[in-house]
Amino acid sequence: MCRLLAGVVVLVCLVRVCSAQPPQEPPAPAWVEMIDQGRFNPQLKGYATPKGLKVEVIAREPVVLNPVGLAFGDDGTLYVLEWRSLPPGVPLSEETIKVAYKDGTAREIPLSRKLVKNADGKPVAVLDAVKTLHRSEKARRLPALAYDEARTILADVELPTGLLVHEGWVYLAARGSVWRYRSSANDGRYDVREEIARGFCGVHPHQVAGLTVGNDGWLYITAGTGDHHVEGSDGSRATVLRQGAIFRCRPDGSRMHVYAFGFHTPAGAAVFDAGCRLFLADFAGAGGRLLHVREEADHGERPGALPGAVLTVRPGHPAGLFVYGDSALPERFRGLLLMPDPARRRVRAYRVELRGSTVAAIEAFDLLTSDDPLFHPVQAVVGPDGAVYVCDRRAGPGGDTQGRIYRITWAGTADEPAITPRGLDSWSKITSGSDQNLLTALASENATDRQTARRELVRRGEKSRPALLTLLGDTDQPPAARIA
Repeated sequence: MCRLLAGVVVLVCLVRVCSAQPPQEPPAPAWVEMIDQGRFNPQLKGYATPKGLKVEVIAREPVVLNPVGLAFGDDGTLYVLEWRSLPPGVPLSEETIKVAYKDGTAREIPLSRKLVKNADGKPVAVLDAVKTLHRSEKARRLPALAYDEARTILADVELPTGLLVHEGWVYLAARGSVWRYRSSANDGRYDVREEIARGFCGVHPHQVAGLTVGNDGWLYITAGTGDHHVEGSDGSRATVLRQGAIFRCRPDGSRMHVYAFGFHTPAGAAVFDAGCRLFLADFAGAGGRLLHVREEADHGERPGALPGAVLTVRPGHPAGLFVYGDSALPERFRGLLLMPDPARRRVRAYRVELRGSTVAAIEAFDLLTSDDPLFHPVQAVVGPDGAVYVCDRRAGPGGDTQGRIYRITWAGTADEPAITPRGLDSWSKITSGSDQNLLTALASENATDRQTARRELVRRGEKSRPALLTLLGDTDQPPAARIA
């Protein structure tokens, strides 16, 4: 009996040791053949992608300087979030602010600040900016997409994160709060400002990391490791202590609640795939995790937590995540999780598949990588044209003097012809279409078109409800249309 018990103990210990080992990155698929983009553009020598992809530099300094975030509006306008650096040797400052809640209580919230001394020796804040990028008449005549003009729409935000454009509002998180801005007269001045949530830890890098609007139309707020005593715009409250979490509320900040928790230092926004599964990248120690997030679940690494890591990335530092679901790249790129990793100077692609109640990564490869020491990809998004856009801070001794935005399209191979990207006005054509056209767009092969049509149908109200119920019950419709 003693030997049996000893054997059981050994087996249990072995299971614990094996389960504690971080999963390894899966192999690259056989079709991946990396090529140097320098053969097409000498400026991109040392930048490599799988064969068939084409990389273009569509914006660079001085149009963009130290860009840390990208977002497209429904009209095709490209928004860029830029940070301004502190002088060398000047660290971030920390202070606390008193947050007054609607129920009459108050709490001190810590936050980071970028402060320098002015000519009088008084501390002043170093402020960051949000720009929109544009093409001059000369640039519009060029065969390639190129942005050569920028307009600053917000210039008084400090350490902002989580750039999101939704229904005419520009959303940002800064100084422990989430704000949204819009132009009251559509004249380019973002003169309307609303604080929709407050009480988040504001200490960098543990502040709010990302914002996204989910398939359900709710706003998902990803917050870093810290104490979060959050209040929504209607006074609803949600609290998470000493850990990262995803909070959920209506886009106006009402009905605030905790969606999931147990994260380390989340990187960017959480993202949904075509099957409505939610994914998040977070970072701790020498590497990061890709997580399949479940509602109301604890995703920490402690007893009782829900195991949910798709894989562990070591070494590396994830800087965000998004799911590619459009048709401007070949079918084999659909559904890939794309993760910028500035520490390894690459944008990684992961394919996942269902494994019981969760998912696991089965393939991994570089979508874009470089030996350029300045290459620092911090976000990747899909544009209205279906192309992949990558934001590069150009980290190095140049400070805020550099920046690039790349566009990745399919130029074709001998076996697969090139795919012409859609127009940057493709989303606006959907939102301006008839109700029937919106219903048709729900069956589009492009995930972003389906998302645009879904949001516009919701905005137009209940008149489409009968037609939507008919579509839902039509088994001849593609699953993506019925899900939408």
